Amino acid sequence: MNVCFVANFSKTYLFHEIALQLKSQGISVVWIVVNKKLYRFLQQHYKEDSILYLPKDFVNRDNVPVGDLCINEILFGDRVWKYDMTAGKRYLTNIQADIRDFLVTHRVKLVFGEHTWAHELVVRRLALKMGIRFLEPHVMRIPNGRFGFFEGESHEQLFETSGDSTITDIDIFRMEKPGYLGLNNALIRKQKSLNGRVSKVKKFFTNENIDKDDPTHISRQLLRFRLRSQEEINKETYAFVKTVSFEEVRHHKYVLVTLHVQPESTIDVFGRYYEDQKLNIINLWRKLPEDWKMVIKEHSNALGNRRLRFYKSLKKFPGILFVDERTDSHVLINHAELVITVAGTIAYEAALLKIPSVVLAPVFFSQLSYCSHRTLKDVSESETLQDWVDEITSKEDNRRQFCNYVMANSFEGNMTDPESDPSVLDPENVDRLSAAFIAVIRNRQLSNVY
Repeated sequence: MNVCFVANFSKTYLFHEIALQLKSQGISVVWIVVNKKLYRFLQQHYKEDSILYLPKDFVNRDNVPVGDLCINEILFGDRVWKYDMTAGKRYLTNIQADIRDFLVTHRVKLVFGEHTWAHELVVRRLALKMGIRFLEPHVMRIPNGRFGFFEGESHEQLFETSGDSTITDIDIFRMEKPGYLGLNNALIRKQKSLNGRVSKVKKFFTNENIDKDDPTHISRQLLRFRLRSQEEINKETYAFVKTVSFEEVRHHKYVLVTLHVQPESTIDVFGRYYEDQKLNIINLWRKLPEDWKMVIKEHSNALGNRRLRFYKSLKKFPGILFVDERTDSHVLINHAELVITVAGTIAYEAALLKIPSVVLAPVFFSQLSYCSHRTLKDVSESETLQDWVDEITSKEDNRRQFCNYVMANSFEGNMTDPESDPSVLDPENVDRLSAAFIAVIRNRQLSNVY
């Protein structure tokens, strides 16, 4: 079978190591890439005709679209093209024919990529129209140290490998913080330090790591300056947000609502149509029972995402409290009546702890009986949020079945990116990942189709 990887920042180097093992098993590998540095790296290891390079200058071409891929929907959630939707629409239209011809020429039957950037979503939607499977290899988060191949733009479904698992103790799904989260926190602390900030300023003026031909980079320096400046202002003014401690809320009934880092794929892609987190909160507040509080927890990595007025405007609503973002989320979960998020794994954690939870996006863990996918229509039709708690807790506990499903359709291995965790390139880990890729490629579901 011929497969295609969509290059994505430093994870490209991990994909390359996996691709080498695929090639040793007789599996042909081709690439789609938008970054010049990564393009040059791939040129050193692959034939030129096996790489499709899609730089930003596709904006200036005049190709006809291959089909209706609902480009407007993709544009709205992209963290770069949303600042120039006219150019973005031209780019996403003009790359379609080249992608189609590339996949056809190389007889690609399976694409591995992510659901983050606009061009990735175009590749995915186009591939599916052509009858080509698109899978995203991604960490499971729970249990730690495993990953799966996801289908659907909101990770609503795992690719089912026809594996088997019978676990006797669901404590294997224990509530431990994912390894990558600690690495991310350490990276953010480094960025917040004086040296980190000086380094960011230097990189800004030298345009270091900015590829002006890369559609995932904001190359307009004035826009970058405005966005970066606002982020720094937001970080400094967050000190004026009045938060409460856990001790101040523990004796109240409360719904816990957690905020997403934004921009980020879990909110802008998985949570499409629920991107406005402030509006989500207001709509949920309308259904807050009289004797409940709404406790909102900011993501510790999101400081700088939101302006001071975001928090101040929400604090005007009676019953809304912002808890200190350093509060242990597991403690907050255990005392909550209900946990609500757009697509965050805090709902996954809550459901495994038998705490009712709700997600606004149809993610895979909403299959848990203690986790329910709800829409704005469901919000409007409920009397209060208590209705959701009553309905969720009345369901039969399916945690063991769900955990078996996850274990049967996921693999051991660290699937994070080498920049944040260089250990992913250790030979033992690459071997584990590669074995999983080969197992999926040779899965009878795919061989029967192709």
